[in-house]
Amino acid sequence: MEFLLFFVFLFFTFSVVALLSYYIRLFSNEDKDNFTKQELIELQRIIPMEKLQLFESEGSIQFGLAAFFVSIALTYLWTLSGGLIGPPHYTNDFGNYFFHSFILFLALTLSYPYLYDAFLNRIAITDSRSIIVQFFKQENNIIMGCGITLIAANLTIYGMYHEIYFISVISNIAIIGIVLLYKLSGKTIPWLPYFNKPLNQFEDVDIHIEDDDELMV
Repeated sequence: MEFLLFFVFLFFTFSVVALLSYYIRLFSNEDKDNFTKQELIELQRIIPMEKLQLFESEGSIQFGLAAFFVSIALTYLWTLSGGLIGPPHYTNDFGNYFFHSFILFLALTLSYPYLYDAFLNRIAITDSRSIIVQFFKQENNIIMGCGITLIAANLTIYGMYHEIYFISVISNIAIIGIVLLYKLSGKTIPWLPYFNKPLNQFEDVDIHIEDDDELMV
């Protein structure tokens, strides 16, 4: 029953995130003052199209979907980890608050570009079509999968068991939701230049191709 409820909240959370992402982008367009009825209230069209656009945001819907669902699976296992080292994962225990908190999401969001550059930058230059490179280029989908899974997990354990504090659930949802929507909107943070750095922009790397008569750099 808990697993089923988790999937219900997961679908609901993803739909809300997709809808809010769409409205943020729509109303952020300074060149547009008038909106049609289709653009504003046709949710049965808006939500699926926005989800597809999010999956395709890094250039490949196949790798986008794969990264998204792998991120969901790994994050869900993370939320269950509290039960492995202490009381069940839904109880009022410090370990459960930690594994359901926004900490993992913020750490992943802020460190992902650095980790990608550190481990995959040179591989991406020499073999940009590598499966590993294509998979880990799906930054937004990986971060989105992590964020909505944590939100859904918080809603699930509170909705079923009511053992954790409600203020903890609301705080996690608010922080994850705000940061996630900001990230998906494509906005940058001045004091965090890597927050929205495209992963296909490689810097400080020279590629030398030798020819009979010239050396290209």
